Amino acid sequence: MKPFIKIVEIWTPTPDRKWLTLADGIFGDYGLFRAHSEMCSFGYDKGLPGKAWSQARPIIITDLENSYFLRKQEAAQAGLTAGIAVPIFAGEYLLAVTVFLCGDNEHQASAIELWGKNEEAKLALIEGYFASLDNFAWQSRRVTFSKEVGVPGRVWKSHMPEVIADAANPANFLRAKLGFDIGISSVVGIPAIFDSSREYVLTFISVKGSPIARRIEIWSPDPAKQSLRFHSGFCDQVTDLNTIYADTCIERGEGMLGNVWLTGCPGISHTPAEDGLVADDLAHSLNAGLVMPIIERGYLKAIVVFLF
Repeated sequence: MKPFIKIVEIWTPTPDRKWLTLADGIFGDYGLFRAHSEMCSFGYDKGLPGKAWSQARPIIITDLENSYFLRKQEAAQAGLTAGIAVPIFAGEYLLAVTVFLCGDNEHQASAIELWGKNEEAKLALIEGYFASLDNFAWQSRRVTFSKEVGVPGRVWKSHMPEVIADAANPANFLRAKLGFDIGISSVVGIPAIFDSSREYVLTFISVKGSPIARRIEIWSPDPAKQSLRFHSGFCDQVTDLNTIYADTCIERGEGMLGNVWLTGCPGISHTPAEDGLVADDLAHSLNAGLVMPIIERGYLKAIVVFLF
């Protein structure tokens, strides 16, 4: 099993809020790329993080080499071919940009899609990185979703992330027939709602053998906004996360999840068990995690945890 996402980065504003610098990341074996990134900074509208900042929406670059990506030489040396940037705002002020970097491999699949409103007030594909999933990409570029229809439509309606662990079921995933043929196993939908004119949905689609992540969890504040409670999730080995987290309440500032709630900034864990992100027998095999807040109108809607 090889991860589809090779590198995760978090870029945050400098104290004068004019530049973005690398706060942390998950780089695995890509130490040279990390060393170069640590020396980089991006201004407003510059490079992939800067573009996500200026456009206030997620961005997908499917061909780093022939784009405005400023680290293209280092990316080519590392075998990286695509990048996805997700900005996190509190109102009009940027808190951070999360960047996912992927690399093409004929033995790997999976996909990341960005959906946005078209002239018919439906969600249509703006851009997608599909690696080797050519037929699935062809279909995705020709389908649209109304509110409450399909994963993009349901996320658009609820403004809440959604996890589908059984993507082979057409009731859960409308493109299940083609997805079953190519081995799609799970789907995660994430809202990116900035205002009424900028409403987007990201979908992370995992194929067996090259998953987006080994475990994805969604946490949300309770009605009184006093603690975080487990909402939903899936894992490649643990089937009943609801039981594991049934009695778990996380207060603001408690552990990594609580700290992300407190600050509104995403976090990287290099020791998920020690950071309170894993509380079961898989603690020894999950090596890193991304904790990403979903913020709407300055308030936390949910936290999405990617564990690798």
